[in-house]
Amino acid sequence: MTLGSLIKNNTYLLLFCNKYIRKNKFINKKKSNIISGLKHSLVLNTTFEILGKNNKILINKGCNIKNCNFTIYGNNSIVEIGELCTLSNAQFHLEDWNSSVEIGNNTLLTGKIHIAATEGKRVQIGNNCLFSSDIDIRNGDSHSIIDILTNERINVAEDIIISDNVWVAT
Repeated sequence: MTLGSLIKNNTYLLLFCNKYIRKNKFINKKKSNIISGLKHSLVLNTTFEILGKNNKILINKGCNIKNCNFTIYGNNSIVEIGELCTLSNAQFHLEDWNSSVEIGNNTLLTGKIHIAATEGKRVQIGNNCLFSSDIDIRNGDSHSIIDILTNERINVAEDIIISDNVWVAT
């Protein structure tokens, strides 16, 4: 493959950026955790903080990820980013065991977005979605509310599912 053909199809730019200006940060990445897809997407100034084991961050090909934070506290959790997604200034926060965040193909998160999955539940966003800035998606509220009559917790986390072709704005 010639340099001209690489530049023409943006492969050269993708290879250049991943090799020289990635500037990503990895914190406490144990051997049992997996981060895949970094060589097939543009990932810049992004932090991966994983405290736990058997966690996965899967980035499918052709993504553009810039200034994001992926934080996992717990075990057996997964973040999967679909193909051709653009994520800018997004925060992914997973707590507890078996929590997940799934982003569909060709979805754009355009700035200052926080997505939190807790208590083994998931946040799923479909294909071809668009999110503006200042969006906060949480499947739980990170503290317990107890019914004083039954002494039972009434605010357990639940799955959040956002279908295909959805626009979420401030």
